[in-house]
Amino acid sequence: ANDRLARPRAPARGRDPHR
Repeated sequence: ANDRLARPRAPARGRDPHR
């Protein structure tokens, strides 16, 4: 399903947090 929405809002390290 939508893992992105299920995951907690945390700053993505090593990747673009906005992308």
